[in-house]
Amino acid sequence: MVYSHHSKMLQMISTQIDSAQRGLIQLEKNDHKTGNLKFARYSEYQTFTYNQSGFEIKDGFYICSK
Repeated sequence: MVYSHHSKMLQMISTQIDSAQRGLIQLEKNDHKTGNLKFARYSEYQTFTYNQSGFEIKDGFYICSK
């Protein structure tokens, strides 16, 4: 299942998870009550994040680089 997704998109997901975890740690250090990260199921994902390079729009279609 992972192999059918583009590597840059997967890297951005791991970056987002890392950023969220670091944010929770900082809140806990400042005496805020925090819970755990919650993850969406694969079927619940409706969007994805792609960084600023490695794609193009050609004839109205989104083309991912390899």
